[in-house]
Amino acid sequence: MIITLAELKTFLNITDTSKDDLLNQAINNADGFVEGYLWYSLLLNEWLQAIFLGILDQFELRETNINSVSKIEYWEDEFDETLTEYTGKKRVYEQQGLVKTQECVWPFTQITYSFGYDDTTAPQDLKTAYLEIASAYYKSSWETSAGDVRSETVDGDSISFSDTRWKISDKSMTILNKYKIYAFSS
Repeated sequence: MIITLAELKTFLNITDTSKDDLLNQAINNADGFVEGYLWYSLLLNEWLQAIFLGILDQFELRETNINSVSKIEYWEDEFDETLTEYTGKKRVYEQQGLVKTQECVWPFTQITYSFGYDDTTAPQDLKTAYLEIASAYYKSSWETSAGDVRSETVDGDSISFSDTRWKISDKSMTILNKYKIYAFSS
């Protein structure tokens, strides 16, 4: 998780536990929203694998800002599942999502790496965006019951309700845009 239940409760100034289920659901909804918006998950995954074909000494991983590379393995025949671990020198450029090896590795290479964030490693701007998104989901959950009521009349007195749908701010969307990856494959 990028944010914890405790962080969201502090952000919303909630001190009791009666809303914890709704708040946890709001956090899960925020995770889903961000993943759908970015088209990939920012949640920590320590066992991502990328497979490369060809004789290469440079490997570009899909996500940028990788945390670490745990293994580089290769096999000479894609139908023989015996993997050999690469033990030569390597250099990992985390910010660029790039791995370079001293020698060419071939012809089929598998790299196991860690990417993403948890509540202890996420940048503050990302945490702030997540808090706002989760808050919007939480607030919309308790307003849904009155969502269809636009006006009410009792004994000749009338009251009209404004639209109270919660929106995600442009600032949070700008933050999320920093994490978009604009790459296409054919």
